[in-house]
Amino acid sequence: MKYFEESLIVRKEIGDKNGIAATIHNLGTISIHQGDYEKARRYLDESLAVRKEIGDKFGIAATMNHLGVSFLHQGNYEQTKKYYERSLAVRKEIGDKYGIADSINNLGGVMFAQGDHELAEKYYEESLAIYKEIGNRSGIAMSILNLGHISCERGDYGQARKYFEESLSIRREIGDKKGIAECMIDLGYVSVVEGDYEHVKKYSEECLAIRIELGDKKGIASECMVNLGVVLANQGDSKLAVKLLSACEKIQESIGSVFEKNYLKMKDETTAKLREQLSEEEFNKYCEEGKKLTLEEAVELALKKDDNA
Repeated sequence: MKYFEESLIVRKEIGDKNGIAATIHNLGTISIHQGDYEKARRYLDESLAVRKEIGDKFGIAATMNHLGVSFLHQGNYEQTKKYYERSLAVRKEIGDKYGIADSINNLGGVMFAQGDHELAEKYYEESLAIYKEIGNRSGIAMSILNLGHISCERGDYGQARKYFEESLSIRREIGDKKGIAECMIDLGYVSVVEGDYEHVKKYSEECLAIRIELGDKKGIASECMVNLGVVLANQGDSKLAVKLLSACEKIQESIGSVFEKNYLKMKDETTAKLREQLSEEEFNKYCEEGKKLTLEEAVELALKKDDNA
């Protein structure tokens, strides 16, 4: 973030409008990863205005796409879809095949979030075909991962695991840390469903380490810590599990983000079981303690099994 802020000052001094727009766009992207969506949109709107002024259609499409991403993380699918479709229209106009595949894949994500898995699968397969045509391995890995999500929704966890492992293999080869973390958390989810809590812990902790490095607050709170909370609950550590799941909720609320459907269900079901295992007084006490935790404290709690925590 500091590098881009310093770069922006220099680019403004020399009047480099392309550089100004690109740098502001990057600041917006970083803000999305950090869970500050309002700040992200301020940056992205500013970048979009400059890019429209100079007629940078590639940049316009990219910035509109990221505006869509900012709304997606907050569960505003109507706004997300609007920006993705605008981005796709520009990318088709300029013949940007990678961008077209990216937008189609993203529209698949909106359809998936809204429960239209058949249409989502169609979009994912269409984007995968384009990524293969242009040889974009990052895109191939992303589309394969998303097809794994479709398999999960259909209850075909064996096929889902194959997709996730294939995507992980590609992402390891190309050094895509963010993508590796995504694959790890999805493999962790499959392991939860299969009751393999040893692997849930392994995958989730590896994912957590990467997301801490990347500063991905949403990913840490909405997925990694939920998985680790489920592990603790199934190991019989009700106290720590309640505190961790309560912390997840509070952190998500503080950054204005929402849980994905499967993680919300998993969190709520686990919390309901924990409520039954504890007295009302104990449950409420641990909930309140969890809500007071900072992200850093919650991460420390998630990684350290301590009966006196």
